[in-house]
Amino acid sequence: MYRDSWTRFGERYTTSGFFNEYHSRTLGDIQWKFFYVVGEFEYDVRLNDKTDFSLSFTPGMPMAITFAAGVKYWLNKDFPEHKPKLVRPSKEKQKRFFRKAG
Repeated sequence: MYRDSWTRFGERYTTSGFFNEYHSRTLGDIQWKFFYVVGEFEYDVRLNDKTDFSLSFTPGMPMAITFAAGVKYWLNKDFPEHKPKLVRPSKEKQKRFFRKAG
């Protein structure tokens, strides 16, 4: 996260030391802090065949927590069915792989 440096307010601003100070050639004086974003939690409620109501929550501790609500409209919900395929080695390959040393 970055923002314009609040030191531009002069003596009215006292830094807490939380943000890092940096001067960028393109952005000027900025303050920045790196945050880990762990993930997003989302809950969808089906309204009809092609429309869902969505609620989401993204923790960005300690400075930001995002809540969002929206509507998803599916252009296509006919996805091909994926069946996992179990691949098993032949008995001969198993014997060679698990052969006892000695």
